[in-house]
Amino acid sequence: MSGVDEKSLLQSAVPPYEEAPPAYQPSNYGATPTAPVRPVIITEAGEAISNARVIVRQAPRPPPDYTVFAVLVTVFFCLPFGIIGVIRASNARQRYMLGDFEGAERDAKSARSWSLIGLMSGCVLASILLVVLLVY
Repeated sequence: MSGVDEKSLLQSAVPPYEEAPPAYQPSNYGATPTAPVRPVIITEAGEAISNARVIVRQAPRPPPDYTVFAVLVTVFFCLPFGIIGVIRASNARQRYMLGDFEGAERDAKSARSWSLIGLMSGCVLASILLVVLLVY
């Protein structure tokens, strides 16, 4: 095949298509229908319960854990109360991740309270210091 180019030989062997041929679509025609699969639940005692309904609950939205507020109070206003706020905020996030939603809500409120106490005490101490510096 000295005078024939390989590319032209391949082009002549394959018919030209304007579009790709339709893909093979397998069908279930003639197949026996199957029943839907029911979940089987295994209890702690090892008993299998079939035909049980499974209820999946969506987790509630996480409560605001006030981490940023607690860190800002720690840095700018009152270190001791801010640290307690940061710890409570961290506990709120951990409790939510573990599924203790009520505990997470309680710790989030506690983090907010401690951060507010730190904010107010820092403002009071700063104002007292300002008055003392201005008077003396």
